[in-house]
Amino acid sequence: MSTAPQRFDWVKARADCSVLVVFNQLRLAVEEDIKIINVTPRPLEYQPSFGIRSNWAGDCFVVFQVENSSLRVEFNCQRDYFEVTTQDNKQFKVTLTLNNEGRCKLRVDGGEELEEWQLRRMMLEDLFFTSSQGVLKK
Repeated sequence: MSTAPQRFDWVKARADCSVLVVFNQLRLAVEEDIKIINVTPRPLEYQPSFGIRSNWAGDCFVVFQVENSSLRVEFNCQRDYFEVTTQDNKQFKVTLTLNNEGRCKLRVDGGEELEEWQLRRMMLEDLFFTSSQGVLKK
C-alpha cells in the first residue's frame, strides 16, 4: 500500500478530485469501454451494440443499447456529486473523497471507496453482459 509523501500537495490533489474533473474522466473512460465492448465477442446469443450520447452542456451522458435505446444507463453531474440511473431505474449518488493515501476515490451512496473502473463495472456490467434484457433475438 502506497502512502502520500510528507510534502504531499493535498490541496491540489483535492482540487483535481472535483466532481466536474472526475465526471469528464469517467465519460472518456466509458467511451473507451463502449469501443471495447462493441468489438468483444460475448457469450450471448445476441450481440447488441452500444452507444453514448452527451448533452451540449457536458453534465449528462447516456450509455444505451443501439437496437433498444430504452436499455440505458444515465449519468448526471450535479454540483457536489453525480447521479447514476441504471436500466432498472435504480438511482445511485456518487461522491468523491481524497483518501489517506492521497488518491481520489468514488463512493456510491456513502459506501466503500471505489476506483473509477469499479464504478463503471458496477453501473454498466448488466447492460453490457446480461442476455435477458428483452432484446430481439436474431
